[in-house]
Amino acid sequence: MDIVSWNVNKASASPDAAPAVFVRSCVPQNPTVHPAVVVDGEKLPPPPPPPAVFCFQEVKCTRDRILREGFAKSDSFYAFHACSGRKTGYSGVSTIAFKDDDDGLPAVPWCGQEGFLGRSMSPATLPSAGGSAWDDTEMIPDMRVAVQVMITEPFNEGANEICVPFSIKELRDMDDEGRVAITDHGMFILINAYFPRACDDEPVRYEFKKRFQQAIQQVVLSLTIISEREVILVGDLNICHKPIDHCDPANNVRENKLDTFGDTMGRRWMDALLVADPQQLDIQAAKEAPRGGAPSQQLVDLFRHFHATQTQAFTCWNTLIDARAANFGTRIDYVLVTRGLVPWFADCRVRADVPGSDHCPVVATMAAANRATGETLRAAARAARDRVLGRLDASADVRPPRGCSALWDMVRAAGAQTSLAGWVAGLKRKDSAQQGGESAKRPNTGAANATAAGGPRKQQPSVASFFKRAVASEALSVTVSSGGGSLNAEPSPADSAWPQNPGNDETRSRSSSSSSALEWKTLMTRPANPKCYHGEESKELRVSVPSFFAIRPRKRLFD
Repeated sequence: MDIVSWNVNKASASPDAAPAVFVRSCVPQNPTVHPAVVVDGEKLPPPPPPPAVFCFQEVKCTRDRILREGFAKSDSFYAFHACSGRKTGYSGVSTIAFKDDDDGLPAVPWCGQEGFLGRSMSPATLPSAGGSAWDDTEMIPDMRVAVQVMITEPFNEGANEICVPFSIKELRDMDDEGRVAITDHGMFILINAYFPRACDDEPVRYEFKKRFQQAIQQVVLSLTIISEREVILVGDLNICHKPIDHCDPANNVRENKLDTFGDTMGRRWMDALLVADPQQLDIQAAKEAPRGGAPSQQLVDLFRHFHATQTQAFTCWNTLIDARAANFGTRIDYVLVTRGLVPWFADCRVRADVPGSDHCPVVATMAAANRATGETLRAAARAARDRVLGRLDASADVRPPRGCSALWDMVRAAGAQTSLAGWVAGLKRKDSAQQGGESAKRPNTGAANATAAGGPRKQQPSVASFFKRAVASEALSVTVSSGGGSLNAEPSPADSAWPQNPGNDETRSRSSSSSSALEWKTLMTRPANPKCYHGEESKELRVSVPSFFAIRPRKRLFD
């Protein structure tokens, strides 16, 4: 089973788009790729595609577009999306779990949520910092414990730096940027994250990035130590951890005026989060290590565990200078796992050969059996899910999984993703039925022209009425100011700018036409030449082109 992390820099449902082509190559649906098997002369159907989990970052999709593009509901996968609630075309992460005939274990999660708090939580049910339990039925159960710890307990994030508790508003602000999607697969909890990018000369975003990193770290610590769960953190972390992960580390130190390469907030954070030497991590020791070990050694950089000395393994390039052709980039996309999961992985690769974005995919492949114990992946995944669900109601494991986009209100309300033509036709039928049913109830047709406030319904004005309205307003103001009446008083017939005797339709139409022509002629009349700084009229100069301009007759004193 593959776990893929890729910053796609805007997702597209087009079959020719790079993400779609790559997904088809990893999860083939074409029988020519998986040919039918012939046994004793009998042609058997092709085997189903292997289960896989795709974690995309920076998809830049709203919920409406996800529904429109067909990312919300499918027969072959379950999707979990976190969208930006602040602006469109920004951020966003998606976790797509493909399934097979055996329910896709452990690829298919039994539960998921959007962000730290879950988008389905209503603000009225959220606790204040230090509050008691709240209505969190749509959250992953172990995430409820993690959030409760985050809002009540400070923790030491390393280097003797204390992280103060989070407020619900602060966590909600992070969720509004659509940077985290969390799914519970039973065997592990998968965190798909897109970390913010900020420099130290941007104090607001720099502090936001720092708090976001602390939130992720505290979630990992809570899940591993308190809930005793295995965790996989994947995504674009926007941090180049070691000099081997940078194309020019010496220049990076010099330009940023650093003492050493690791002297940045993000790199110090990763030092505290990761195992110091992932290559030397013994497989048997990782399997037997108690969960919730030292907080400074929680996660393993899976790529460096398998390829500790590989250079030029970059995942991001500057496309403005065509740096990918020269492989002049950085490695900022990671697959990080807890130590107990290391024996379950066979390899982790950087797929720099896959085009379509300024990033490339990182593919972590799970082995069919544990490299230390020999236990099969299917059996371990099923046992882990039964163990997790054993603490809950037996009806918790349902399909579609809780929190997936197939259960969104906009998907369930329609029953299916309807086309625009069908939606318009339905509105027309509904409107015709309402008009036919209400015509007998409204004998007075004048009531149809009344608004909810009881006034006449506004009609689209003509051009002439637009100009006359300004004249009428002036007449009204003159009458009120001179007569001392109420501000709401109507102008007298003598002062009104509206015609008193409209006459027949032909006369009124002719009068309206000539009035409009006169008003347009007045509007298009060339204005007088502007006056200069000294109050003198400027001189007009004509040029060969059909135009004119004006200049000042003399200079200002301090020009």
